[in-house]
Amino acid sequence: MKTIIVSKAESGRKTIAEDCTIFIQLPMPDFKDSDWAEKSLVFFEQQATEIVDALQDHLPGGTLDAVLRELCKRRACLLRVPIGI
Repeated sequence: MKTIIVSKAESGRKTIAEDCTIFIQLPMPDFKDSDWAEKSLVFFEQQATEIVDALQDHLPGGTLDAVLRELCKRRACLLRVPIGI
């Protein structure tokens, strides 16, 4: 199992952020119903919200900003729009 240890937010807060562990280990659900598209969208939104809530509540602002920049750089190809369309 890969383990990543990073600093948590502390300075400038009224309370120190508690430790947080994110486990990425559950298998993907099997979306075979006729409404699979809607169910998968809800599933991914819920997963994303939980992860972002944990990151926002526990990481220093600078680290959170850097994570956002890195995600945008890695997914930049999704943001490109062809010219002439």
